[in-house]
Amino acid sequence: ALEQQEGVSGRNVLGMLPGNDPAFADEVVIVGGHYDHLGSDPDGELCTRTAVDTTPDCRQIDGAVYWGANDNASGIATVLEIARTWHDAGFRPRRSVLFAGWDAEEQGLWGSIHYAGDPVVPLDDTVAMLNLDMVGAGVDNLSVDGPGPVADRLIGLAPTFGITTTLTDIGRSDHVPFRMSGVDASMLIWFGDDDENSPKLAHYHRPLDVPAVIEPAKLQAAGELAGMTLLSLASAEPELSMLLQARAQAVNTGDRQAFLATSTPARRIADAGWWDTLIANPPENLTAGLVDAVVAGNVATATVRYELTPVAGQKERID
Repeated sequence: ALEQQEGVSGRNVLGMLPGNDPAFADEVVIVGGHYDHLGSDPDGELCTRTAVDTTPDCRQIDGAVYWGANDNASGIATVLEIARTWHDAGFRPRRSVLFAGWDAEEQGLWGSIHYAGDPVVPLDDTVAMLNLDMVGAGVDNLSVDGPGPVADRLIGLAPTFGITTTLTDIGRSDHVPFRMSGVDASMLIWFGDDDENSPKLAHYHRPLDVPAVIEPAKLQAAGELAGMTLLSLASAEPELSMLLQARAQAVNTGDRQAFLATSTPARRIADAGWWDTLIANPPENLTAGLVDAVVAGNVATATVRYELTPVAGQKERID
């Protein structure tokens, strides 16, 4: 029989990869997933299956184990694989990246709640959080849970990997404490609003959640999407921000050559025309900021905000 305990200790497992750019290293992007599951049931049911779509063989047994292969060894494996590939490549992003394994998610998000209340990096310096939960198997649409800029990046990149996404706001996982604390956070999960009774999720919170349920194509697709999005947030976005700062400085100092040096050959003629139009009535000051960006390979799509202060003092904004 189950015994009620008054209290237990849990441990989050954290690994920091420091950023290599002094201008951005104090900012952190978090990628994580929970490593706990449901343990064992003294009076439970033992089920085995050879694949996700086969009929399970179940029988009553003392001490049945809830293995948690998809929920959430799949998420932790993805976090570890991203960390491993970056380490093996000697790659260091501009922003710092915190790789996290959260404890006690199944008991009520206690690990991530604890971190949000006592972070190793102030939440004001945490620019984004990506949560990976049940990314190894499930329904055919990948849910991007938690609307916001991180979700926009994930959805924008998903077609690159042949992934069909659905934007949801279910919560119920470790991105929620970050969202409640004002951090832009989203989750990847092969599990939608009304999918709990789907045959493809028959293993959910049951001893059926064994390695055989993992669908390698889904795990690979979610992992590649997570890795590319993390790369975008931790390195590509700061690089674009620096480019925009250089553009604004060139305008403010009247340096046409420096401005055009930030352009591409395909855009140089158009940018030269933009420069000539702007300098014909030069502003007192110009600032440029990145609103959002999606980076896939060597192609970036972004919304940029320019704010101009004309000599008369009236501020105008151009998106």
